[in-house]
Amino acid sequence: MTMLKNTLAAAAALALLLPGAVLAQTPPAPTPQAEARFTYDNNYLYAAFQVDDAQLLGVHQEPMAKGIEDDDGVGLYLKIGNEPVRAMLVSVAGGFSFLENGTPKPLFTIKYGVTRQGTLNRLDDVDRGYTVELAIPWAALGVEGKAAATTKIAYAATVRKKGVAAAALFPAGAALDKPESFGTLALQASATAPFIDGEQKIGEWPGVALRFPVPAAPAAGGTTPLVPVPVDSSPLTAPPLPKDGVRERRLFARLSLAYQGDTTKITFPPQGVIGSTGTFVPTDQPANGFGPWYSADRVGWARTELAQLRRAGVEVALTQLGSPDVATGPMEEKALTVLVAACREMQQERQATPLLGLWLDRSQVKGDLYLALRRWFALVPPELRATVRVGGVSVYPVFLSDSSDLTPEVIEEVRQKFAAEFGGLAQGVSLGIGFPFATVTPGSQEPFVARRSGETYAKSWESARKSGEPWVVLDSWNDFTRATELAPSRQYGDFYVELTRRLATVPDTTKPAQLQFGALDLPRRLAAGTLTALPIGLTNIGGKAVTLDDAIQVGYRWFQDGKPIAEGPVRVPLRESVLPGFGATVTLGIATVLADGKPLPAGSYELHLELLLPGERTGISVPVRVEEKLEDTVQIASTTLTPLLRMGGKFPATVRLRWLGKEALPPGEAQLLYQILTADGKEVLSSGATPVGESLKPGTWADLPAVVELIGKDGVPLEPAYPERRLESPDERKTGYRIRWALARTSSTTPVQGAYEERVALYPGEDDARISLAPDASLPSSVEAEKTISVRVTLINRGLKRWNKGKVAVTGRWFQADGLRVNQGRAILNAFIDREVAPGEAIDVTAEIAVPERPGRYVLGLFALRPPEVIFPMHPISRTGDMLQVPVMVTGGRQVPLDLTSLFDTDGVASEQRSRDGDLDGTGLTLPAEWFPSDHYGLNQGNLLYPSGYSADISSVAARSIVFRYGVTTDGVKNVIACNGQTLSVPKEKFFAIHIAATATGGSERNLSVVLRYKDGTTETRTRVLRDIATPAGADDAVAFFTPRQRHAELDQAGALTVRHVIFPVPVTKELVSVTLPSDPKVKLFAVTLER
Repeated sequence: MTMLKNTLAAAAALALLLPGAVLAQTPPAPTPQAEARFTYDNNYLYAAFQVDDAQLLGVHQEPMAKGIEDDDGVGLYLKIGNEPVRAMLVSVAGGFSFLENGTPKPLFTIKYGVTRQGTLNRLDDVDRGYTVELAIPWAALGVEGKAAATTKIAYAATVRKKGVAAAALFPAGAALDKPESFGTLALQASATAPFIDGEQKIGEWPGVALRFPVPAAPAAGGTTPLVPVPVDSSPLTAPPLPKDGVRERRLFARLSLAYQGDTTKITFPPQGVIGSTGTFVPTDQPANGFGPWYSADRVGWARTELAQLRRAGVEVALTQLGSPDVATGPMEEKALTVLVAACREMQQERQATPLLGLWLDRSQVKGDLYLALRRWFALVPPELRATVRVGGVSVYPVFLSDSSDLTPEVIEEVRQKFAAEFGGLAQGVSLGIGFPFATVTPGSQEPFVARRSGETYAKSWESARKSGEPWVVLDSWNDFTRATELAPSRQYGDFYVELTRRLATVPDTTKPAQLQFGALDLPRRLAAGTLTALPIGLTNIGGKAVTLDDAIQVGYRWFQDGKPIAEGPVRVPLRESVLPGFGATVTLGIATVLADGKPLPAGSYELHLELLLPGERTGISVPVRVEEKLEDTVQIASTTLTPLLRMGGKFPATVRLRWLGKEALPPGEAQLLYQILTADGKEVLSSGATPVGESLKPGTWADLPAVVELIGKDGVPLEPAYPERRLESPDERKTGYRIRWALARTSSTTPVQGAYEERVALYPGEDDARISLAPDASLPSSVEAEKTISVRVTLINRGLKRWNKGKVAVTGRWFQADGLRVNQGRAILNAFIDREVAPGEAIDVTAEIAVPERPGRYVLGLFALRPPEVIFPMHPISRTGDMLQVPVMVTGGRQVPLDLTSLFDTDGVASEQRSRDGDLDGTGLTLPAEWFPSDHYGLNQGNLLYPSGYSADISSVAARSIVFRYGVTTDGVKNVIACNGQTLSVPKEKFFAIHIAATATGGSERNLSVVLRYKDGTTETRTRVLRDIATPAGADDAVAFFTPRQRHAELDQAGALTVRHVIFPVPVTKELVSVTLPSDPKVKLFAVTLER
């Protein structure tokens, strides 16, 4: 990116041409900074960087990338004794290079992670920065890990900025070609190794951060030509796109909020996970399972989804809603409120999030269409809403599942209602409904469309590109029920997340270069006879590069009543080439004057921003009101207030605003106001004010602190009002409150023009805690069944009141890896706090945890409670960290899953990549590998032990308590026994039951007859009827596992395949020696478990 070096000089020169023009200069931005942290253990040297960067620019995403120095990124140079200088360079785009004395050296034992707080290579927005974490093996540095603590390490850190020749160096005075100038690295050992994922978490990195300034975005050389241009009365033309006007390209994804996996929630009943018959509703499963953590009313769930959406390159998350008066209406409102809370949490932590949009499910809309969509805009604040430019007008896009019955008159009526209610607070953004779009999907269950290892998805993308539609909607992000999900899943891992990121950025080289205007930071009211500097972001949305030979210039004209009345006297040339998908920024001086230099008369105008090519001009139109004398105005952009509030609390917030008055307001001459209103906005309940202690300069953004207290005019706390109360009454006032922000001079009780509104929910309850493993604590990766383990955790009181000694405790629950709670015989005892804990204070507590009786992979959930009934995570308000989830492997116990590897003689499983790999029944039918069982990428990854009914059936409690050991799914490896009279040896112990996972093949029922041989020489034959694998499970069936589709040699087909769980009792008075299987190859056996 290149910016115009002499923008202000050119603007000043232009001011000389304009009689009476006033130039308002924006104060310089704060100097960007970087923070570096270091630690070590016996294996790695760890480093972390947090870098301020307003424009994230980089293209190198691969390991050992060449030219990585041209990207934004960091470098760490290390010199140890006589060893060569070694360096690790990481690009903001995700690539890295390892150097030895300046020469690339392949090294793939390093670990690193990069996260971006912004969008890569998009110049039509402002980014915040990026985070890099890395771990370099001591062996790669020529050091033995145990000697790291006593080794002297010389270092230099660099931060590079694309387009800036000199990188920032730390320590000051260091030179990369002079190792003797490096600083000495002071390391503090880490009790727990940092998790290298590109996200610096609280407490993860010990020691003090090193801070140093870094390069800002570059300014371009050259002089901006001042070219007087006569007024051109030719009409404005737009590129040949859809009839509804030129639309900015955007990538949307449908985000379902219809999941509630927490059965303990009282106000938000479970939905979308377990059906009335005891089976799982979704076809596929999320990577971390459907436990209580997978719930749309938990902030932690929302944060995970938002982060993964952004990782995939999705720009807008379309939240799926119906009407407020349908059965799911209150739950949707709560989930949307939680989503807003998650966005604000992440933005405060400088994590990038997608913007939010609305997908209205017409099948769930009753009555007035406008009433269905207005609640979304009431709940989602303006700064989180996605805006898209259509024909030069900014709109909030609204997608409808079906718009075939909507006439243009109905759509216009809805748009006018929106303008009447929200227009004044929407900064000139209008409503956009019913625009066409292209849909992209990876496949689905109903109707059944096979995924074919991503081939279906790639072809869907190809069709979307050929359609020419600028808006692409991914269907869907997380609809596990229809199996259209792209989010990380147990079946496909993050394959589709990465594939989305790649496919979304592939340019269509058949299309010509095309520059598109981005978002504009232009006030909608300007004073006559003044000059405003306007940065303009341009993105190349075409398939070929824009070059300097194209001779593109950027200019503007003033229109009134559709006729041009003045043209800007300056045209700014584009001074760099722009590759497909990349952008550039130019700064244009907008003068509110006529052609003769006189001020524009007061009135309404259209400012046409134009790309000027030889013989052609294209552009966009922005409505602007020109005032003879500009009255005081403020633009309030956002707040950091969480929308989830508790009664009786005081809540800090930061309000971001821009003063648009003619003169600066000195410290103490302004106050930030807030009003608390009913949810319908008809009644003001109370108000508050905070003095502004800093100077507010015209056109400059400021972040002002405030404290909000939800009390009435009489000083009494307001009554609870939250979305779930719609279940008891349709009264909107019971669902929340509005907070309206404004600014006023201290000498006046009347706010200046400009306000901001947001919606909050107020809940009862005073308890809240954050729980984490204590700094000195750790859990073994494997524990023995039926034992007791000690877990030391840290509790932080995030509530409103002091905790009394012995009144708050830590307890836990065990969950199987698919999220189902374990009902074990031994209770987990409460561990009470042994002293008082004030709000904000922390305390360490040691809990004694009883381990489950059966082997397998589990999740231990730890949380705080106030016995006997107040469980903190059960509160309607969830906070990040209110439940600690720890994966634990349990071994031993009362079950013995047999290892049948040596007896497997049939390959009954095939992957998508090799669908011809196996043959279960002689016809080429196989079980899909991603469903055998369904956890190749989740918590159970790499483990062969699965509970019966895993992610399938919970109806039989007895069967569900049994664990099976299955074969592997590797292509070409046997994993099934075709029964032919084989004999299974049994350990020398007494068992009281045999559990078998088996099925019939061939299209009909078969007898599973086994011969039980005892130590006393007697035998016993037991028989059970097995239904065919393609026969759906009956009410009397216990299901070991099932797959929702069938794999055949050529293509997957619809239809479930079910493997049954068969139980054979064994007399407790006898000792079982062996089990002989039937002589029927059409009976297929997958696993056997003996129960003590």
